[in-house]
Amino acid sequence: MALSRIRSVLGESAPVFIAGGYDWAVIERLAECVPGLQVGFDPLAHYPRSCRLDADQFRRLGEKTRAVAPGAHMFYLEAKLVLAALEKDVNLIQTICAGGGQVDVWTLDADRPDLRSDLRRLIGAGCHQITSNDPEALHLVLEEMAA
Repeated sequence: MALSRIRSVLGESAPVFIAGGYDWAVIERLAECVPGLQVGFDPLAHYPRSCRLDADQFRRLGEKTRAVAPGAHMFYLEAKLVLAALEKDVNLIQTICAGGGQVDVWTLDADRPDLRSDLRRLIGAGCHQITSNDPEALHLVLEEMAA
């Protein structure tokens, strides 16, 4: 019932929406019921919250993320995770996007310590999109950095 309601509500607009989460089976089921719906995956359940991994573990996480959700259009990666991997000379964004898809890095807000440095590193690593709780303030910081 809920799936048919979502299909009905989204209708022909489904292709402009992304259903994302960390349970790929649920996301696939939703996508099967809603033609055209974009799908996203967050590997949050596949790594320790501390993000303390060695270089090989980061590489395997990137490969596993891609293997778990091969049809994802967007991959949602925690900024802390991507930055920790970069410290170990592993670019999770490149690893995950090697087979297609894009990466959204979450959550970066204007009051984040070391925001400018983190933004430079994440953008340089190839992120396609950034999630923020305050996009207007983040936009001002990005404009300042670009000037």
